Amino acid sequence: MTLLQDILYGLRLMRRAPGFTAAAVLTLGLGIGVNAATFSIVDVLSLMPLNYRDPSRVAFILGRTNTARQERGMNLPLADASDIGRQMQSFEDVAAYQYWSANLTGGARPERIQAYRVTANTFTLLGVDAAIGRALTSSDGFPETASVIVLSDGLWRRRFGADPAVVGTSVILDGAAHTVVGVMPRRFEFPVFNFKGEAWTAMKGTADALARRTASPSIVSIARLKPEASYTSAGAELETVMRRLEADHPQTNRGLGAELVEMRRLGEVFQPAPITLIALAAVAVVLLLACANVANLLLARAVTRGCELAVRAALGAGRARLVRQLLTESVLLAVAGSVVGLALAFWGLRLLRDSLPELLIVTQPNVLDLGIDRLTLAFTIGVMAVSALLFGGLPALKAGRARTTDALKSGGHGTAGPSHRRLRAGLMIAEVALSLVLLVSAGLLVRTFARLQHVDPGFNPDRVLTLTITLPEYRYRDADSQRRFFSTAADLVARVPGVQRAGFVNVLPFSTYNRGTRYIADGVAPPEAGREPSSDFRIVTGDYFAALEIPVAAGRAFDSRDREGTDRVAIVNRTLARRAFGDASPLGRRIRIGRVASQTPWLTIVGVIGDVRHSEITGRAEAELYVPLAQTPIDMMMLAAKTTGNPDDLAGAVQKAIASVDPLQPVYHVKPLRRLVDEALLPQASAMSMMTMFAVLALLLSAVGIYGVVSYVVSQQSRELGVRLALGASPTDLMRLVLQRGLALVGIGTVIGAVGALLATRLLSGILYGVTSTDWPTYIAVAPGLILVGAIACYIPARRAMRLDPAIVLRAE
Repeated sequence: MTLLQDILYGLRLMRRAPGFTAAAVLTLGLGIGVNAATFSIVDVLSLMPLNYRDPSRVAFILGRTNTARQERGMNLPLADASDIGRQMQSFEDVAAYQYWSANLTGGARPERIQAYRVTANTFTLLGVDAAIGRALTSSDGFPETASVIVLSDGLWRRRFGADPAVVGTSVILDGAAHTVVGVMPRRFEFPVFNFKGEAWTAMKGTADALARRTASPSIVSIARLKPEASYTSAGAELETVMRRLEADHPQTNRGLGAELVEMRRLGEVFQPAPITLIALAAVAVVLLLACANVANLLLARAVTRGCELAVRAALGAGRARLVRQLLTESVLLAVAGSVVGLALAFWGLRLLRDSLPELLIVTQPNVLDLGIDRLTLAFTIGVMAVSALLFGGLPALKAGRARTTDALKSGGHGTAGPSHRRLRAGLMIAEVALSLVLLVSAGLLVRTFARLQHVDPGFNPDRVLTLTITLPEYRYRDADSQRRFFSTAADLVARVPGVQRAGFVNVLPFSTYNRGTRYIADGVAPPEAGREPSSDFRIVTGDYFAALEIPVAAGRAFDSRDREGTDRVAIVNRTLARRAFGDASPLGRRIRIGRVASQTPWLTIVGVIGDVRHSEITGRAEAELYVPLAQTPIDMMMLAAKTTGNPDDLAGAVQKAIASVDPLQPVYHVKPLRRLVDEALLPQASAMSMMTMFAVLALLLSAVGIYGVVSYVVSQQSRELGVRLALGASPTDLMRLVLQRGLALVGIGTVIGAVGALLATRLLSGILYGVTSTDWPTYIAVAPGLILVGAIACYIPARRAMRLDPAIVLRAE
């Protein structure tokens, strides 16, 4: 009953002081809201389990291309995965998959879908069955069985109108008939950090064929650990198996290794900076600022309620009873703030979900689950409880220790003692210090992003339209037909009004895709077998370099001389030229694709181009080897069309030109090249936007806190100020006095915050570029700005002090 009385009394107090209640609830709502929204994002990216059976036992087997230098890669040779599956005692099963972008025909229009060829045990390993029909089974992997396919829920709804009768029908992928045997559940997503997939078909082959090491295809391998196996023991066993394979197959496995990583923790392996930790730390600071503001409000109210609490104590209320009453009121404020915060978080997450870039939607698991789920709700309740203790605990204990006689003697005119004033000043200093930490962090990230915008990637991504074309083998079987299609398409696209240049390449920069090769340079000491140098491998048409404005540093670009039947040629970038030939000119020298024992023809180097960043703006340039499409045909190419205006405006005309070559040929990934580059900068852009938003909130909360403290001090010291006026002080003198006292606290907070920023911003070192955590221009720009905001917050109550009438103030005393 006493608890109910406390709650009802607290509600009456909230209704009686609507201004105080609104200020406290809105402040808490901001702090709790950003915490709830950020936790939901972290939950989706790092904590939410994948929709598999016992997902913590599912892991990637990452290949190590160079065990000495600890170089990681996602892929393994299929033969290695097969051997690992047979020899590992810690694994229940091992599966593999290979990306397969396929042409889906037979409907109203051709469509390119994200498909996978998977070993038939993949769905059994993941522990997921089809929602309609069945998933793949081991019998589907035999060469003599008919080709079957499993559809994603999204493709089933989009292409087949969610018709359950699709099971048993035939669909055409790259000209081959596949029988639909099942549709996966709506919540199913394929293994993390890959395209989620729209269709899956069985990778066929006998055990002997899979174990063949020559020309073994590159795949992504996943494993399920046995219940009794740990990741440590399984990783050690995997290393033993890889060393055994290296000893048994030195020509193909020398220097190769493997690493076991729990599937949902893959981001921790490749992510250079703890962005999740940074986000949680930043929102914790915002919450602390909100709590500090509300604590200041409660301390101010506690002074005015001193007489009330003294009367309660005089009538028999113990200290614990008074503290419980005040904590109950704090909990009510926290509950109201949580409701507001959840509403803000729900609205903000909905806006974020609706504006997600395509790259995240098609690759990041669970990303469309952004919202307030049960775990986020539980987290918010925990934040609410902690917040109530943070902002309500000190004022409650302070009020509980107040002396009853002093409060009663004051006649209801509550005054704050020295300890009370020190506590409020300390909270104000802490707010300024924490705000400066966030503002400096945001400033460093803004400067990083600005520097990244000016990094030269080796090409010009502006006004370039890109798209991808994959020719189906059943219609383009021979090299001539492939050459003819891309040559004709490039010519027709170049004639589209508004297009300046058009060229094809097998791999565009920042396309989230790559292709590499080994090479041998003529005239230098040959490497040991298995240790041949590697480079990125590019197949291009003549105008590709001009379309992307890639400079030709020496020699020439490809032209009409480079065709089938003429001397085979190549172009290298500066990095490959330096690695292969040192300071000597590579022009006229020869290079061969493949390993030492390869019999591929020698290529004469006719040109050297500038280095091109392929996947990371800040990464080092890799060696690149270019060959002309006319001499090395291929079925999959990416278009780069340089336009005079907005490339999006020409997307329809360019697609129409390609359709005139083959109306049954779909194109996909149609987007400006600038967007590909921006998506590569998404981690830095997200960190910058997030930290800037938190810094703005921190600055706002600090300004409110400074204003509240100084305004309260002015009201508490009105008698002193009135006496000063009566004794001859001018209003300007009073303003100067109030500003000095307020800015002194702001200055102390700024100094403490600068020291804290020097320590805290070391967390950002992994994502900073062109600046360091001690970048003095950022501190010089941020610190005066914070002091200026503090000065404005102090100026408003200082102006009020100037207008005090000493007669009225002293008469009231």
